[in-house]
Amino acid sequence: MLHSLSPYQNALRRMNDAKDILQKARDDEGSYENIEYVQIASEMAYEGVLIALNEYLRKKEGKGFVPPQDFNDYLDYTGKYHKRLSGWLSTAHAMLYIVGYYYGTPSVASIQQGMEDAEKIIKLIKTNEKIMVQILTPYEDAMRYMENAKDLLKKADKMDGQYRDIKYVKMASGTAYSATLLVLGEYLSKKEGAKFKKPKSIDDYRIRIAKQNKRVIRWLNIVYDDLHLSGYYHGTPSYDTVKRGFDTAHKIIELVK
Repeated sequence: MLHSLSPYQNALRRMNDAKDILQKARDDEGSYENIEYVQIASEMAYEGVLIALNEYLRKKEGKGFVPPQDFNDYLDYTGKYHKRLSGWLSTAHAMLYIVGYYYGTPSVASIQQGMEDAEKIIKLIKTNEKIMVQILTPYEDAMRYMENAKDLLKKADKMDGQYRDIKYVKMASGTAYSATLLVLGEYLSKKEGAKFKKPKSIDDYRIRIAKQNKRVIRWLNIVYDDLHLSGYYHGTPSYDTVKRGFDTAHKIIELVK
């Protein structure tokens, strides 16, 4: 059973996911190389900021709270309750939403500045109660990956069986593919026992899984072709291709439920 997250945990999860995505953007002497990852990570971190702000303002405003409609509304609200909050919000908005997401800056310094102020905002809604660390099972962890991948696909703007925003297709496909590898590692660990070592390549996965279950090999080949190659590497616009990859990924994940 998947756990529901508090607003703080939800905002923090988006920040952590954004950091993971930024790792793939390849920092090279102060500049990111993969701008698509920078844009997705910046948007995800900014979503965490808005989740935190809505929760903070909801507690301050009480039952009559109506979520702000735009950035200026947020500034008006935040200025009433916290002297520094408007400044943090302005930085996060400028560095993450405008410079990071909208323009796709390669500047590591700009994104880091936005991320730092975003984290300050999120910490405002951290309660004094101890937040229990939830250790997810491999199945739950894989499903978390898949939920993130589905959220990304929703932003890919599907029309007439084709996705129009390929950067989200690539990121979603890569995330779903990572979920299947996580599960297959757990699957092999259970089958191989004490002699298990993490596979080092797709061929290593294939050879070792072939000894256990021929049907799983077919699933792995579909996921590799549709999600890793077509989706992540080539950025296919095909809805059918990505759907087949996602459906097959779910079959693999069910192995460790």
